[in-house]
Amino acid sequence: MTLFERKKQLRKEMRCRRKELTDLLKAYKDAAITKKLLALDKVRNASVVLPFVSTNDEVDTAEFIYNCFKLGKTVAVPRCIDDTNMEFCVIDSFDDIEEGMYGIYEPKKHCNVIEAENIIDSVLIVPGLCFNSEGFRLGYGKGYYDRFISRYKGYCVGICYKEFLTDDIPTDEYDRPVDMVITDR
Repeated sequence: MTLFERKKQLRKEMRCRRKELTDLLKAYKDAAITKKLLALDKVRNASVVLPFVSTNDEVDTAEFIYNCFKLGKTVAVPRCIDDTNMEFCVIDSFDDIEEGMYGIYEPKKHCNVIEAENIIDSVLIVPGLCFNSEGFRLGYGKGYYDRFISRYKGYCVGICYKEFLTDDIPTDEYDRPVDMVITDR
């Protein structure tokens, strides 16, 4: 089986496993991850936080984003600008997001674009279907985050549920690890 085929198979497996989580269990796990994220020194000391806006089956980032607003952090979220690249735009509230490419919520057109890759005192929150102990992830297959992480100068935190940690993630020279992974346990 090729690397591409193995990643495709693992993506399918992980998506199926995500659907098995009950709403109550997911909410509990999301709250635990949010609490851990907010307790991180890197997050508390960052001037800029770069979370993703979660979809229904991902770790919910809404409460984390809301708390970052309350803490006075600059919050910038990604927007896909083409089939290979994304940019980060500052949002001041959830009113600044709308459904965009791939059905993912992203900043509205009026939101200011920042050069997020150059902000050293920032924290990037990275989604993934699963992560391994070295910080490598299985993403959704488009490579947006790997390309961004390859030039990013801040601190990267991957988030996933504990049962989605696996050392069975195939990697290649384009894959980029995060600095740490936070789970619900």
